Amino acid sequence: MDDRKHSILDAIRLGHDFDTACLLSGVDIDDIETLEEDSYFMKRVRMATAQCVSSLLEDFHVANEKAIEKGNTTGTQWLLSKVDPDRYGNAQRIKVDPASDIPAVVKPGRGPTNDSKEN
Repeated sequence: MDDRKHSILDAIRLGHDFDTACLLSGVDIDDIETLEEDSYFMKRVRMATAQCVSSLLEDFHVANEKAIEKGNTTGTQWLLSKVDPDRYGNAQRIKVDPASDIPAVVKPGRGPTNDSKEN
């Protein structure tokens, strides 16, 4: 099982979720619960997940710096919207037309649309 645990951690570091990593590593579905009860191993799973996220963020920052040099700030705006959505997220206001009771979505910088779907 130790080889499978190492394989699971490697798969998680690549970006797979725990269940997928277990299945890719050949762990039987019935044995996944046993692994979840192993607190030391689950700490290693959380660490591998954090390593994956950290690696992806490092790659993102390198690519984003290159984009900024070309005048593209989309990546920065996206990251800010994820880090602090209350402040930088794409807020929507919902208005109801009193004459029709049809909700209208008002997106920043746009007028209302007569449906509640995202455009």
